[in-house]
Amino acid sequence: GQNMIGIIMDNELKRIDIFKKGETMYFPLDSDGLVGANHVISRNYVIYMVKNEVNNIVFKEKPEAVLYPIGHLPKSELTLKGFKWFGNYRPENKSDVFKKWKLKDLEINN
Repeated sequence: GQNMIGIIMDNELKRIDIFKKGETMYFPLDSDGLVGANHVISRNYVIYMVKNEVNNIVFKEKPEAVLYPIGHLPKSELTLKGFKWFGNYRPENKSDVFKKWKLKDLEINN
């Protein structure tokens, strides 16, 4: 999303509020295993975390969603459009969250 707010309690990320058109790709499971891939676009939603894993997602407005069954997921849908992973700059401690990076110094791993 354009804006995100993360809530951290007891050194764990508990909640992420996403505002202004966020995109989510997740892989739902049932008792038999992987169901497929769910690609969702929504203006405002909340992701609830438990032990650093997604526990629940609540969409505040009606989302646009497509659930691709296993084996029917187009390769183009495996990643979010425009997504860039900056893994080298992932915060490792509290002070890293407030560290300022210059965009020109960032290496894109995609």
